Amino acid sequence: MTKGSGAVFGSVALMEQTPWIMNDTVRENTLFGREYDKEHYRRVVEACALADDIRIWTNGDKTVIGEQGINISGGQRARLALARTVYSKADIYVLDDPLSAVDAHVKRHILDNVIMGSGLLSGKIRVVSVNAKSLLPYFDKVGLITYIELVEMFINNVTALFELPSRLISFNKGINIFRQYMDMDRDDNSVENTVKPPSSWPSAGKIEFRSFSMKYHRDLEYALKNINFTINPGEKIGIRKLIVLDEATADVDLETDREMQKLFRSEFKDCTVLTIAHRLETIMGSDRIIAMDNGTVVEFGPPKELIEKGGYFAELVKASGF
Repeated sequence: MTKGSGAVFGSVALMEQTPWIMNDTVRENTLFGREYDKEHYRRVVEACALADDIRIWTNGDKTVIGEQGINISGGQRARLALARTVYSKADIYVLDDPLSAVDAHVKRHILDNVIMGSGLLSGKIRVVSVNAKSLLPYFDKVGLITYIELVEMFINNVTALFELPSRLISFNKGINIFRQYMDMDRDDNSVENTVKPPSSWPSAGKIEFRSFSMKYHRDLEYALKNINFTINPGEKIGIRKLIVLDEATADVDLETDREMQKLFRSEFKDCTVLTIAHRLETIMGSDRIIAMDNGTVVEFGPPKELIEKGGYFAELVKASGF
């Protein structure tokens, strides 16, 4: 604070934008040294959409996570961090983009059971930063922040802050570095020749995956489930320039996300780009979308066709208010 004064009355609980975990059990990560209140703990786990995950793990909430335990997904980390914050029974809750790493239906569950008036935090002061404009109607008061300067506030009680940071300068530097790397072998024909099957490539034999499923750990849910594909004789599968973006823009606002997607399309137009995202706005410009539920491919096709025919993806779009 450079001038003026401020005061906080009551205890404050903070959920950081980048969730972290301790190398300990799921329960201890939630309690964070506090006394175990069985009923309160149960309600927090249910409200933060962790109950199904705990039921899947062999040791339940006694499952060890972290460096010496099992790995958990980004969405599970976010929900666990939220549970830790909610369990604290604070007077004021500061939640930094708590919904960016979760699916649309989980987002709705957390809004209803944690953040909104019917949730566990009803009656508490809730300061929530979000990047998704579709969430703004759920709050009583919205502050629009540009370059960390408050420029507009309206409605009644302070329960939300909407932050619009600018990160394009540093992002453009990264794009330029990546462009230089991608240009290194662009004129190198020897690389192109290596992806062509030789004349001696076998005409017999093929590889088939039928109902293929995979877990990262036996206590985790399926990462892939019932996947089917075939590599026939004479085929060689390979992609020279493949870029995988795993939640690359989850922590930025929609305006910055759109600018990033424009850069991706222009700079990587000769590449195959696989985008993994929970935010529908990030993938709606894709040529094809694979919708997955618990490791199973539910739908595949252009976004417009998936929406028009209804089904799983269309329901996600509807639930997110896109």
